[in-house]
Parts: sequence; C-alpha cells; structure tokens
Amino acid sequence: MRRISLSGRNGIKRTDIKKEFQHMPVDEIVESLLETREVVMDKKGTAFYLWEAENYLQHILTTDKKFRLLYRKIEELKVILESNLDQKMISPVSLATGYTSQYVLDRPAHDLFQDHRVAIDKDQFERDFRLVLQHNSSTSGWVSLLKIREEMNEKYRVTREDFYSLVEEIANKDYETYELSSGGSEGIILRGLLHGFIRCI
Repeated sequence: MRRISLSGRNGIKRTDIKKEFQHMPVDEIVESLLETREVVMDKKGTAFYLWEAENYLQHILTTDKKFRLLYRKIEELKVILESNLDQKMISPVSLATGYTSQYVLDRPAHDLFQDHRVAIDKDQFERDFRLVLQHNSSTSGWVSLLKIREEMNEKYRVTREDFYSLVEEIANKDYETYELSSGGSEGIILRGLLHGFIRCI
C-alpha cells in the first residue's frame, strides 16, 4: 500500500509492483485493497495502473476536463449545504464518490456536543480507541472505523457525529501515529473523500 501511495497521482504499473515484490502474493494483496477501495486500478495506455484512492482522484482531475468541471460543481453544492450549519448540522457529503449524507441532526448547531462530550474524558477515550484498534488489527493493520465505533459505543454511547469528531481530533493530534484510508460506509470526510479505515503506523 505504501509503495502505491508513494507513486502519487501518476500511479504505478501493476506489473512493476509484481516485479518489485516477487516474494509476496501481490495479486492477492492488490485484490484485497481493491475490495476495500483503498486503491483504484485503471488502464492508462495499454497497461493497468494502481493508485491510492485520493491520488486517483487527483489524477482524474488533471486528465479529465469533464470530470473536473463536474467535481467543481459538486464542491460548490457542498459549500451551499455546509452554509446551513447555523440552522441544522448536516454531515459533509462526498457526492463525487457516490456517498450520501449519513445523518441529519434537528438540534441547532450551538447545542451540538452539549449532551455527551462534556462528560467524556478525552485521554481515556483515546486510550480505549487505541486498544480497540490494536485488538481488531488485521495483518495489514487496517481496521474499519465502523467496527471500532460499534465496539466503543457499548461504553461511551455517543452519537456517530460526536464519535467521528473525537476520532478526527485524535488523528490530527497524533498524525505520526495514525493513518487514515479512504473507503468504507462511514467515517471522516477529508478533502472530499470518505475515510472509513484507520491503522497505527
């Protein structure tokens, strides 16, 4: 995954990956990453290339004029939706990748978090978050944020919005410790993409 990520928006040939890591089951690893939407495969010329999801978006934005225009219109729509936060809190929407709003809160924005977060010890929350992450880590290290939320909800019982706000704080504060990946059914919106997987670096 790291090798694909380092290739940036230019991507890397699938055959080059196989040559570089001949001792590893590259095809199986790539298929797994494709299933979780951590990477994207597309044809460039006559060869198949691999991109990290975010890098592929940048690649398309620089090479496909029609997509770039559509993406800008969608970003403008997101700005309009987010401008309504003083009336209702609406989750960011990743329309460009087909994701829809996960939830709508009927409370005014200034009331947000008053019910739950004031009672949460953030340091303890982070310790528990890390324990659940480590407990559920696969061989690649990636864990679904949905799975972590469901497990931690037994103790904290915070709203989905509160949970991901706290997780975003943790990831931003300890960016050298945690790595987020795009994909999944719910998570944190970064640069217009839904990030639903996390791992310890």
